[in-house]
This record gives sequence, C-alpha cells and structure tokens, in this order.
Amino acid sequence: MELFWKKFFEKKAVWDKAGYSYRWQTYWFDSSLTTNTELYYKLYRENTDLRRCVEELYQTVWKDGFKIYEWENEIKNNAIINALNYWDGFDILKNIIVRDTQVAANIFILPIKNGIGATIWFQVLDPRTIRIVANKYWEVLRYIQTRWWNVQEFQPNELFHFKDMIDPDNEVQWISKVETLVYDIMSDKESGRSNYAFFKNNAIPSTLITLDNDLDENEIKQAMSTLKKQFTWWANKHKVSAAVWIKDITQLSAWIKDMEFTALRWFTTERICSAMWVPKTILWYSDGVNYSTSDNQYRKYIENTIRPLQNQIEQIFNVLIKSINPNARIEFLDLNQFDYSQKVIDYEKLVWLGSMTPAEVREEMGFEKLEWENTDKLLIRQWFELLEDVWVNEVEPLQDIPKK
Repeated sequence: MELFWKKFFEKKAVWDKAGYSYRWQTYWFDSSLTTNTELYYKLYRENTDLRRCVEELYQTVWKDGFKIYEWENEIKNNAIINALNYWDGFDILKNIIVRDTQVAANIFILPIKNGIGATIWFQVLDPRTIRIVANKYWEVLRYIQTRWWNVQEFQPNELFHFKDMIDPDNEVQWISKVETLVYDIMSDKESGRSNYAFFKNNAIPSTLITLDNDLDENEIKQAMSTLKKQFTWWANKHKVSAAVWIKDITQLSAWIKDMEFTALRWFTTERICSAMWVPKTILWYSDGVNYSTSDNQYRKYIENTIRPLQNQIEQIFNVLIKSINPNARIEFLDLNQFDYSQKVIDYEKLVWLGSMTPAEVREEMGFEKLEWENTDKLLIRQWFELLEDVWVNEVEPLQDIPKK
C-alpha cells in the first residue's frame, strides 16, 4: 500500500511450481530500508545494548546445568550427552539457540545421523540462509538453504523448525522482537556516527589571532614561531601576551548542537531493554537505581524473563533428545541464590508454626537426613499472648525537682 509515495507494509511472496515461496522481506514506511533477518543480525552485531541483552539472556539461561531423566529416573545417556556436546560443547549449542530465538525468533536445527541412522549431533542452521516454501494453506512443502553458490533442499520431516512467536499474518512466518526496534537502533547508529564526525571533521581553532598588515613575510614567520613556543600545550594555556605585531584576538567556540543526542540515545536503550525484557540494571546502568530497586528488578528479570525462556529452550531440547531416546527428557537446574535465601526464610516460618518438621525441611532443601529423635516431630514457637493478659507496670510520678 502506498500513501504520499511511501510504502507502509508489504511482504514479498514469489510463486513457483510448488507454491508460495516466502522470502521474509518486510518494508516499513520507507521502501529504501528493508527489514529482514539479515538486517536483524546486523543490528545485533553493531548495537551495544541489543547485543548485551542477548548475551545476558544466553549466559543466564541454564547456567546451572541440566539433568537427563528416563521416565522418573535420572540417567546418564552417553548418546544424548555426546550429541549435545559434539559441536564445541553444550554451552555453545545452547547459546546459539537462545541467540537465534531472540534475534530471528526462528530456529532451524538439522539432526546429523551416522551410517546406521542414529543421531550423533545437532547442527543449527543460519536463519538468514533458509527459505520456506509453503502452499496456499500454509502447509510447509520444503525448506531451501542457500549459502553462497550452494543450494540444498530439506523436507519438513528432515529438520526441526521452532518459532518464538508466529506471525498472525502468516502461519509459517515468525515475528522478531528486533523488528520493532529497527528505526530506534538505526537512529542511534546514525547519531553515533554524527558524534564521531563532529570530532573528526571539526577544525575550528579556539583562538583566531590577526597580525598587523604591515608585517613582511619574515616578521610573520617570526611571530608565528614566538606564539607557538609561548602558548602551545596545556601548561601555557593561561599566559598573557602583549606584542606590537598582534592586531586583534578573537575567541572561537565550536557549536555542539550535533552532539545533543543524549536523550535520544538513552530512550533507545530503554526501548531495547523493554523489547528484550531485560532491565537496564542487568546491563550495568546504575542511574536512579539503589539496592532495593536493583534487587527487585533482578527478581522480576529471573521470574518474568529467564524462567519463561528456560521453559521454552527446555521444550526445544526435549524435542531434540527424543529423536535419540523417545523416553528421555531433560530438565534445567535452577539454583538462583535469591530463591535459596527466600526458601530458608519460608521454611523457618513453617517450622515455627508447626506446619513442617525439621526432617521434612532438610529433605526439601536437599540436606542429609539426621537420625535424631525429635527431627520428625512438629515444633512450634510460642509468641502470641491474649490482649487481656497484657498489662503495663505502674509508673510512679516523678518527684518535684527542687528549685535552685
């Protein structure tokens, strides 16, 4: 759709023999700026706040490790562990999956099999290289990967395709969080370039000295040499000069309006943090933050960002390992310290009120069981009294202070 020669929204769809081939090119406002997966990764590479948000997410998710279960029993399945650690280790695999989830909102994973058909590792495909071919009913017909001059096709059952958020306008497409930040980040990028150009290109001197018109060439050279010797470097900044060959001195100052982007750039940071669900305090921005607000923001970050993302990534890994062992499942270990401190306080209250025994608390906290006689008995800390039993000691009136 065009209005006043500007395109507001358009998605490309190219028809081929099998159906619609969606190439994920979306135009917003100005047709000269194409928002696609390639641009999202470029912005992720160049913008400090966006990159740090994504790094904080994949560094925090699953940082305590994982356990593998078959039914309800913990197991050590070497085939699963070797497949997860095959490509530079499990952490690299997990970090790439989290990164692609946040930047492209789309993950393509190809299970690599050996000669007997067993999965030996998982290869994460670059979302920028994948094109999806679907029919008019949004059924995926095939995936096409194009890398340089190499083209390879995959059937829907040959690779795993996970989406962060499905596009309501297209069921085979995804919506990236970065899409809403394109113009904010591009504005921040241009303002940074403008600041850099201001310092690089600005050649205005601080002082303009006008010499007497009657000086000849040798006298001008001598005057310039004298000025350089007496007034260059910071130590000579405040010296005063008096000379017959100086006609006028004009103080100059640079106009730094081009540098007035502080508020705009700070607003961009807030927008990025809001879109990525990462508080600014996590990125080490401490303005207007005290210990209480920082602690509360960290709790909210863990509860509302990390744990939902961990559940999402956990589901992805469960789908992957079931291709090796259909009865296996994987669970993340979530050992955040503030949770542990709060549990201690809650369990202490439950013991005081006679709701749990010390033995039950030790079991819940993962401590070794004690064979003491009273650990299985309920305890109560008595500290309540009836109001009618509370009395105040009588206080004798103060004696009159003798007058001096």
